[in-house]
Amino acid sequence: MITYRAGELFEARFGRTRADACPERELEAGNRFQVERYLDHQGRKLVSRFDARSYVALSRAMDLHDVARGRESLAAALAHSDTNVVSVGISSDVLFAPAEMESAARHLRTLGKAATYAEVHSLYGHDAFLVEYGQVGTIVKGVLNEVIR
Repeated sequence: MITYRAGELFEARFGRTRADACPERELEAGNRFQVERYLDHQGRKLVSRFDARSYVALSRAMDLHDVARGRESLAAALAHSDTNVVSVGISSDVLFAPAEMESAARHLRTLGKAATYAEVHSLYGHDAFLVEYGQVGTIVKGVLNEVIR
């Protein structure tokens, strides 16, 4: 969960607030931080609706994905692309860092491919594509308008 959201968001939302704000209970082991309660709640929700083995399989597939596998190089693999690419980064994403997304677009351009980079500015980390629908929608609308032309 903490890799899908940005630390700044957790800080702004929870800070170091304790579940029980009573000063006498501050040092008690059971007096957890609010962020711990939130993360436990989100974890229980995930487990109740998503098979853990599916999550492991999806995570492994993402870790193993390599466009260059079975080809002589990444450049050789990308040479076959004939589509316009819009690489979108999210300013606070730690799973797909904006610098990596921008680098991907730049790499495609060095190969003579049509590629641009756009960035969503958000504290919602990787999940921003689900939350920042206004910014994401503007990017998608721009892409679709280019396709229509």
